[in-house]
Amino acid sequence: MCTVTFYKDLVGNPVLTSNRDEKIHRYTFVPEVYKLAHINYIAPKDQKASGTWVALDDKGTYYCLLNGGFKKHVSKGNYRQSRGQIILDALQIDDFNTFYREYSFENIEPFTLIVYQNETLYELVWDGMHKNVNILNANEPHIWSSATLYTQQEVELKRQRFNDLFKEGIPPKKQVIELHKLDKKQKGFLLKRKDETKTVSISQLHKQGEHLFFDYWDLLNKQNIHTQLKQQELIIE
Repeated sequence: MCTVTFYKDLVGNPVLTSNRDEKIHRYTFVPEVYKLAHINYIAPKDQKASGTWVALDDKGTYYCLLNGGFKKHVSKGNYRQSRGQIILDALQIDDFNTFYREYSFENIEPFTLIVYQNETLYELVWDGMHKNVNILNANEPHIWSSATLYTQQEVELKRQRFNDLFKEGIPPKKQVIELHKLDKKQKGFLLKRKDETKTVSISQLHKQGEHLFFDYWDLLNKQNIHTQLKQQELIIE
């Protein structure tokens, strides 16, 4: 939930890539296909809270959540609900404009939610008191880093490394994945700290024609999972 990039490939298809940086003992269910109301969606889930940080539905909507808002905060504990429930609730409402206007964020720990829906890229930041919604240029590359884990200097360094990929044109998805997989010494985004916080998985959401793809790298168990949706029809590879 901690380093996220978004851009459009050479033919204009959106690509979202997310590193989950977490304590290694906080286990995760690998991505599966779920049905919620009239929506089929793919998502990994946190075993502790049953929530998720990244999802792709069969209408082509991308969701990704990072812990923290604009700056690092002190957790007060005893929040109304887990942040991992946010995406599941947004999936049920189905329209992001309705979701951010009507959903109650009161007593939820600060977060940043990225949503790509109907050719529009949204950034919703909840700082614990106010919700801030921006519509970003979906035709430009973007990168986010969790305010709870990274200093401003680290954030800017990662932004520079991501932007460097575009100096010679739009990079292929594999090149973006490699940046997410490289560690700090290799000038990448992979996290590994002495307190057992590390990048435990990487997710990449992308589209080709009518096909929607969710590629998942479980770095702890060295497992790769590739799942595909086509409108309301499900295909698993």
